[in-house]
Amino acid sequence: MNNSQGVKSFKKEQVLFVTILVFLIVVIMMFSFRALGGGSNNTDFRKRFITYNDNWTVTIDGVSTTESFPAHLKGGKDHAITLSRTLPSTIASYSAIAMRNYHQVMHVYVNGNLIYTYPNNPSDNFTLISDAWNVITLRPEYAEGTLEIILKDPSFRPFNNYIYDIYIGDSNSIIQHISDTASFPFITGIILFVIGLFIVGLSALFRKHIDQRPNIPLALALMFFSLWMMNRSRPAMFSGSNGRIFLLSITALLLVAPFLFLFVARRSEKYRKYAYIGFIVSMLYGIFVVAARSLVRFNAETVTLVAYAFSFLALLLNQKILFDRSFGNDSIPLSREERNLNRIEFFTLALFLIGSLVGILKNNDQLITDISISSRLLINTYSIAYLGIIVWRIYIVAKEREVVSHKLQESRLELMMGQIHPHYMFNTISSIRTMVKVDPDTAYNMLYDFAKYLRASVDNMTNINGIKFSEEVENIRSYANIELVRFSGKLNIEYEIESDDFLVPALSIQPFVENAIKHGVTKKPSGGTVILKSYEDDLNYIVGIKDDGVGIGPEAAYRLFGIPEDTGDIFSDTNRLAQASMEGIIHDVTLLDENGEKLDVYEWLKTSKISGGAPDRHKSAGMANIIMRLREMADARIEISSQVGVGASVKVSFPKNSEMQSHKSE
Repeated sequence: MNNSQGVKSFKKEQVLFVTILVFLIVVIMMFSFRALGGGSNNTDFRKRFITYNDNWTVTIDGVSTTESFPAHLKGGKDHAITLSRTLPSTIASYSAIAMRNYHQVMHVYVNGNLIYTYPNNPSDNFTLISDAWNVITLRPEYAEGTLEIILKDPSFRPFNNYIYDIYIGDSNSIIQHISDTASFPFITGIILFVIGLFIVGLSALFRKHIDQRPNIPLALALMFFSLWMMNRSRPAMFSGSNGRIFLLSITALLLVAPFLFLFVARRSEKYRKYAYIGFIVSMLYGIFVVAARSLVRFNAETVTLVAYAFSFLALLLNQKILFDRSFGNDSIPLSREERNLNRIEFFTLALFLIGSLVGILKNNDQLITDISISSRLLINTYSIAYLGIIVWRIYIVAKEREVVSHKLQESRLELMMGQIHPHYMFNTISSIRTMVKVDPDTAYNMLYDFAKYLRASVDNMTNINGIKFSEEVENIRSYANIELVRFSGKLNIEYEIESDDFLVPALSIQPFVENAIKHGVTKKPSGGTVILKSYEDDLNYIVGIKDDGVGIGPEAAYRLFGIPEDTGDIFSDTNRLAQASMEGIIHDVTLLDENGEKLDVYEWLKTSKISGGAPDRHKSAGMANIIMRLREMADARIEISSQVGVGASVKVSFPKNSEMQSHKSE
């Protein structure tokens, strides 16, 4: 990828996305404030109902008592509870009585006649029954009649839940009131869903610039939980027999914990095994509940409580990771900025966990049926903080890529210093001097090629956009022609160029050819052949360098793939960046000994250190910087293979869809 162009487009993407983010958040907040104002400004219309909470006769296991609501009641041995009282002496048209049903089968009678059932589908009695606001129509002829409401828990354990406010009056007024009280909780769910969408969008948009793998599972967990939050708000539109909607929402809740565990697994190798165990167990639990809901009489509260417990465990494991990265040993190699971001996430998530726990302990009567406003606000606070952390990390990467751009300039200078090495210049000039007397024409051609080589090297020092591969081939020919004269009889060079109309970083292929000549073929007593070829497939332009020289033994691997120690000089930052690039390709290096046995290059180099004089340091740093330039500028993949005594080959693949290739026609 062209790095300077990449930084510019990177900033444009960031500015555009943040602008859209701010705009949508403002729109959502405006919508929220408007919704909080209620659906009607007619206060008289909205007040045409009263609470109907007092003087109810409650019968459990044949024992009757007088109760007022809200209240917490426990069902009897038959899992049933009966509420009864006499209706008012006058009932106007369009009147209704409303109460919130918490996962029970509900039958309503007036004067012994059944007027309402919930759920409407009897087969739902053995599934996860939803809770709902039940608005039951009352007729004028029901005046002074005996109202009887029978609630029965279809699960194995007795009904043990909360009886909320009961309302009586104009049905439209009651529905409007329910809708008004549900507006804010419902909007908090919408906002959380939108935040999840933004995290997905950010992760997709900047996936090439920063590791976004942990963000997608977290975003999905937030979006699934938002569906549960919206269902818990119980707006009037979800009232009535809404078993399918509840099944959808509880399925979404059951998916929260698996994706939270997956989020943890992707952000920490240390705790990955535990996170995957949690992922498998919580996912199997969710599959079992949904698949067996028609066979087993689950209690909805118990199902939900277990789902909450799994999610809580996943978040605690995430907190352990954040604590290690904020205050523990894992924080030592991190920058101060990165530690602060981890601490922000740690404290906002801790606030949510503690606040939710306090809410559960304080409102244990409504442990499952409601999500408190404070818990809704805290989860949204954590989500917004995490979204901000993602944006800030992307900004950090943008700054780092600017640094990389400057380091690439330094690496070109260092590469140039290595290419025009005094030893190489002296040998070439000495060879030309000898040829002047022996073969003037050859000396003339050598001098011409040497001048072309020097000119191309100097011209390409400041090239940041890449050059046509055809130009790189010409530079290689100039260099190789000189070497053919110097190593006459021991060196043969072949060109198999099928495709050359693509861009490569300047001076990026020639060093591989030089290495094949100097450290491969000419080290072999009988000499050998170096082959430079290029071709293309559907996705890549491919350049190959192959030789039948001595191969890459331990000393050569030490020189080529080792990384110099930090000496504190002007190349130290470049070397650190080069090291990261070299470590990125080590797994694509296949080295065999003379017997064909594979050498573990990665493990060997991890325990090795480069030391010694400047020539060794520049050789190893030079190859690492070449690989860095290929990866950073062209998004290239480098594969290296060799066998001692047989030869070596290098394959460089340049993606056709990379940013560098997009400038090919310029």
